Amino acid sequence: MNKLQKQREKAKKKWDSLAAGDVPVIYLGTASCGRAAGAVKVLESIQATLKDNHLRAIIVQVGCVGLCYLEPLMDVLVPGHPRMSYGNVTPAKASEIVESCLVKGDP
Repeated sequence: MNKLQKQREKAKKKWDSLAAGDVPVIYLGTASCGRAAGAVKVLESIQATLKDNHLRAIIVQVGCVGLCYLEPLMDVLVPGHPRMSYGNVTPAKASEIVESCLVKGDP
């Protein structure tokens, strides 16, 4: 197995563990477009909401996906459910989304 194949296999295992794991995953657009639209404050809100509710989730900061007009973009993947995407997320909306998805089970 060459270096590229090893790196691909490592990346695939990591991706599979995120996509099929038993811990919720929150993806947040934090490229320059997301940051300009307030993603840093949204990230802080997500972290605070998780802490306040004693919740465990993996937060993945992602780059631009091309929908800059919808930034900050936030996706939530709850195990056993489809990945849900939210656009124009504010800190208040982020807190509501986390509580709704992870506490109430209602995306």
